[in-house]
Amino acid sequence: MDFSKCEDLGKDYLIMLKISTKVLQSMFCQFCGQNQPFFQTKKDYFQQFAKSPIKKMLEIALSFSESNWSEEHIRPMLLAYDTLQDVLPTIRELSPDEPDEFFTSILHNMRNASRGIIDNMKRFIQHKVQTWDNIAIHPTTCFLINAIKIFNVHKNLLHSTLVPGDGQDSFGYLINGVIACWKLKIKELSMLDDPDKNDSDGNNPNLFIFLLNNIKHFNRDTNDLLDGLLVHRELIEECKNEFQSDMENYTSRYMTASWGPAISCLNNHTGGSIRQSMNAFISKFEGTFDCQKVLKVPDSELKQKLRDDIENLIFPAYEISFEELQRNSNSGLFCSCFPRNITCSMYTPEILRRSVQGLFEG
Repeated sequence: MDFSKCEDLGKDYLIMLKISTKVLQSMFCQFCGQNQPFFQTKKDYFQQFAKSPIKKMLEIALSFSESNWSEEHIRPMLLAYDTLQDVLPTIRELSPDEPDEFFTSILHNMRNASRGIIDNMKRFIQHKVQTWDNIAIHPTTCFLINAIKIFNVHKNLLHSTLVPGDGQDSFGYLINGVIACWKLKIKELSMLDDPDKNDSDGNNPNLFIFLLNNIKHFNRDTNDLLDGLLVHRELIEECKNEFQSDMENYTSRYMTASWGPAISCLNNHTGGSIRQSMNAFISKFEGTFDCQKVLKVPDSELKQKLRDDIENLIFPAYEISFEELQRNSNSGLFCSCFPRNITCSMYTPEILRRSVQGLFEG
């Protein structure tokens, strides 16, 4: 029986395994412990009596170990294996005539299935990360976070029994490989997206927000869990450093791709072209702002950091240019440097600052 295809039935059988094991263990203690001189005789009688139910229990345990668990069945698989780890030593003690190979086979199946789940997770991520459809958090990010939370609950079982070891085939290295696969696939979206949205260097500013959203969301929800799963100090440090580096890199590239064209208008003007530079800046700023204001950044910390970074990038140069234009222009000339349908007050540094601080609400 493949319990991965009938989860509710599997739960019933797991409960039955636990109860049956406890009942048999209790019966053995009561029956064989009352009169020590006849202990062996009573033990032999008990084993004969328990042979049939124990055989049924072992068949169920074997079925659980042979079930075809997919990436969708991480929780029920680990719950099943946790139960098997709990009951099999007792069953083995109560049935010494059962060959060791039977129990070894169950453990071997459990270990193979646990490693198979890791491979299934990678295939799932590779298949699902094809487009991002302007969503803030990709479904595979949520999938990976949920999987890590489940793994964390069963980390002792995983490290000690299902995926033991300290080398490259240990659970820490395997789950790190899944995380690396996820990061690689969401990065590859930059090559799959609409090229019309890209800047002159082939960068899509919106995609950088998508990457920042997903990395921040993953890092925030798993930060306290990964240490116990990765275990190896070098993996823990490497993972943290890579996430930090990615956040800094994507933030920098987003700033350059989105707001770089606007700020370059102010940085490149000469003394005699301040009005043209301001006109060019406003045109670029409006275009960028209209595109960016529809983006959603769910994480409040990341949202505020991006706003502050934009403000720090734009406003020092803008305020200098704004003040220079005020000094060199009378009010009529000052106003004429802006589009006719725009009032001057809309472009004071304070108004632009408030506009930036309203970004990323979606």
